[in-house]
Amino acid sequence: MRSVEELPKTTFSGRRFTRKQLTQVQETVLICKNLSRSELALTVCEHLRWTTPKGRNKINACLTMLEKLEALEFIELPAKVRRKRPVRRIPVFEKHPAAPPVEGTLASIGPIRLQPVISKKDRECWKAYLQTHHYLGYKHPVGSHIGYLIVSEARKQVLGCFLFTASAALTLAPRDEWIGWKKKQRIKLLQFVVSNNRFLIFPRIPTYCPPRYVVENKGKESSSTSPRGPRLRPRPPWTAAVTAVRSRLTRLMIHGACLTT
Repeated sequence: MRSVEELPKTTFSGRRFTRKQLTQVQETVLICKNLSRSELALTVCEHLRWTTPKGRNKINACLTMLEKLEALEFIELPAKVRRKRPVRRIPVFEKHPAAPPVEGTLASIGPIRLQPVISKKDRECWKAYLQTHHYLGYKHPVGSHIGYLIVSEARKQVLGCFLFTASAALTLAPRDEWIGWKKKQRIKLLQFVVSNNRFLIFPRIPTYCPPRYVVENKGKESSSTSPRGPRLRPRPPWTAAVTAVRSRLTRLMIHGACLTT
């Protein structure tokens, strides 16, 4: 096993460590050699106070770091234990909610409200909507995420869904070039980048009604509300991706098509 002083770099998974901290990681792996890899990662996260903005241990990031250190021959991890992954339940409606066709202009169904998905009942319904109507179905989001229901105040009817995720790619050349940030800025601010993971307008909803209105107002909503806790405060998602969505919306509305992105 090589010395930490020989390490070519001390930045792993977006965090810069001191050589003293990496020496402590070496010692932890030696002392706790009977633990599994996941248990080791949890122990290291607790020692280094390596957490997400919400205070959760960054287990996956730590596992990536440990595997890189092993590849560089600075530590020796226990053998991987192959476990059968649990099968996640696919959300479905036992009885589909009544959804009469929407007719008329935006003024007749407005105002449009984004309702954060907080309660268990709303969340199960939100999952089932995505599974039923979105062509990609519902997939359990990775990391911090925020869900919304698009609600017509006048009709008291759900018109669609949103899913934003905050698990941005560590490096993405086109995005980084468009934002224009330096490496240090990216590492510090990456947690505030929000991705539009699912955008669904239900069938039988006129495309000239809610999509553009919703896209133009969702930035304010996602930056001011967070059903997952106050520690996650994403910036308004006016990125190149959202600009592309707005452009696509315009084309879809011109051709009278329904939207699922």
